[in-house]
Amino acid sequence: MTASLRAGRLHLSDGNQNAYQYDLFQIIVILGGRLYLRQNDRKTSLRPGMVLVLRKGSAFTLYTGEDQGYHGIFWIAREEEAPAFYGTAAATRASERVRALAAIIEQEALSPGEGGAAVLTGAGEALCWLALRCIDDVPDRSADRYGVYWAQRARERMDANLYSNEPLQTLLTDENLSYRQIARHFTRVMGESPKQYQQKRRMEEATRLLMDTRMPITSIAIELGFPSSQYFANQFQQHFGCTARAFRSNHT
Repeated sequence: MTASLRAGRLHLSDGNQNAYQYDLFQIIVILGGRLYLRQNDRKTSLRPGMVLVLRKGSAFTLYTGEDQGYHGIFWIAREEEAPAFYGTAAATRASERVRALAAIIEQEALSPGEGGAAVLTGAGEALCWLALRCIDDVPDRSADRYGVYWAQRARERMDANLYSNEPLQTLLTDENLSYRQIARHFTRVMGESPKQYQQKRRMEEATRLLMDTRMPITSIAIELGFPSSQYFANQFQQHFGCTARAFRSNHT
């Protein structure tokens, strides 16, 4: 398992953060003070001895009281990818082993000894999976982490291949899932089909090229994988209510 470790005391002194789509996977163990999690209009008070799992793709507000911050241990997965890392944020009472590991990490972070980096790395990785076990033991698990994982992978592939002529059926087919299976996950999670998402992103890129470059409109259409300049022109008109030429004139 390869991941980078960030462990130590955390301090948060105000409550001005807004909900957003989180793009990391992070574990936080509360050691002191009070931290609050708001998600889907539900507020959770996090006290010492609780563990918070912030998954990729989750939307939440994280804040403290006006007069009291908190401190704790946190670990962020930098390179590791796993289906369990996607979904909603969740919190629960930390198990005895999670609390013990958090104490080890805090002590090592404050007073590092020989081999301290290895201790932190090993303890952090163990903290990750033991914390997920705590969350998995909580009833009413409604997050479709598996579907979110595949939808996220599909979105990343399409974003990285805006200029590719490769068919979606080929681009999104994986050795583990067929295109139809991945497309179903994507549509359920994202609320639109892969084709609709790809078309939207290509149109966004087309507007950027029209404003920021002098590329001919025909070249933009070809570079972005549209089958013909006429097809691009029709799609652009439908999306923006004007021609690509008129759009460039009004935005440059």
